[in-house]
Amino acid sequence: MSKKKVEVILLCGALFLLLVVVILIYCIFPKKYETAVRTCTTELGLEEELVYAIIKAESGFREDASSRAGAVGLMQIMPTTARFVRELYGVSLREEVPEENIRLGCLYLCYLSEKFDSTELILAAYNAGEGTVRSWMASGEIASDGKFSRLPFAETDRYVRKVKFFEKCYRIFY
Repeated sequence: MSKKKVEVILLCGALFLLLVVVILIYCIFPKKYETAVRTCTTELGLEEELVYAIIKAESGFREDASSRAGAVGLMQIMPTTARFVRELYGVSLREEVPEENIRLGCLYLCYLSEKFDSTELILAAYNAGEGTVRSWMASGEIASDGKFSRLPFAETDRYVRKVKFFEKCYRIFY
């Protein structure tokens, strides 16, 4: 086989491998519900990558996802949180409808971003609740500026780290 043919075969193999990697990335880090996410993030001043990272961490993009605690939908909204957001913003959104679940989750993130100064604290509050994060801050378990090495709840600590990792992946891949 000539040197030229070997080079062509190697180039084709490399291109095929690159295509496989790109397809895997898009499968592992999808951007489903693009219109709903883009509309909400643009309107509310949120980062698309963060919202996609939360959806991936919370539900893996499964519309019918539900937790043992009772959270539902793509962004895993608790019924009490949905009720709170509906009353606060005067909206009639249903947490069972994917696009409305995204809007509820984004509105809640918007609310939390008014209460906390760092993404880490916002994510911790999204996962463990605003009151829980405030109690950690009041007791000195975490700093009010969002600086901490570990959160008091291991589950919340893992959640924040996972979402931050997914957010970085979305920023890199898109």
